[in-house]
Amino acid sequence: MAAAPQSEVSSQVLPGSVASPTRKEGASSGAKAPPVVIGAAPSDKEGILKEPENVEIQPVPAATNIYIQVGAFRERMNAERLRTRLLTTDPGFNISMALVEGKEFFRVRKGPISSVEVADAVLAKVISAGHTTARIVIN
Repeated sequence: MAAAPQSEVSSQVLPGSVASPTRKEGASSGAKAPPVVIGAAPSDKEGILKEPENVEIQPVPAATNIYIQVGAFRERMNAERLRTRLLTTDPGFNISMALVEGKEFFRVRKGPISSVEVADAVLAKVISAGHTTARIVIN
């Protein structure tokens, strides 16, 4: 048996949060309370957000590229086999070599891709073709 809903709701601020209670005891149940945001940036009296003091702002790299990566292999032949299987889905995949902690890896990728929307469409096509570990990579 489910409990009957309460006619009045009360809340309290949790230790360490910056939220305030949204409804006080005895408040009208017909009025909608504003949403409570826990852990939000501090704001001044007018509600304008202030930048938190412990945030480090770093510039975004000017040249970022979007790729679809379907696999990365230590053996080039494994990358070649995957690329061959991808030809029926999309002929635009290539193999590139990358050094990771001093070890060679052969990545099967398509890109750079012009936009996130195009990348999402290509990724969906590749995943629906059975390559469920494919992912979008930014670098």
